[in-house]
Amino acid sequence: MYAKFNEIDDRWMFSFDQLDESWGEYSDVDHVALFAKLDAALPQLMVIGTGKDGLPEVQLPPAPLVSELEASARNWRNGVLAQTDGAVARHRDQIEVGTVTTLTVEQYRLLQVYRQALRDWPESASSQFPAESDRPVQPDFLAALLAAV
Repeated sequence: MYAKFNEIDDRWMFSFDQLDESWGEYSDVDHVALFAKLDAALPQLMVIGTGKDGLPEVQLPPAPLVSELEASARNWRNGVLAQTDGAVARHRDQIEVGTVTTLTVEQYRLLQVYRQALRDWPESASSQFPAESDRPVQPDFLAALLAAV
């Protein structure tokens, strides 16, 4: 068995053949033990990283980068805005045609306040963006409204 750390995609590779001189010998016993540790850790997510001795070892995955957390938070926020676009459009359409609105005036106002808070969240001085615990709180009626759509 042979092992090589691939720096391009930051992962260990294993092979039964030494493909070139950059592949180092790695015993079958160590290989089996490594994957047994990985399996034993389930359901916790673990990765194969590099130990202090330069060899593969089971480790916790690295923490996500701040830029990755920010991108994920923006994707979540954009998804919520997209989910609520229909409710806003329907309310406006109902007013324009003079029919009874699905939302009360107060619900519509709270929805628009929430949507504005979502837009302002990343740049708000008081926010801890991108922390999930600091996400704007949706109005109480919103979950039921979105479930009905």
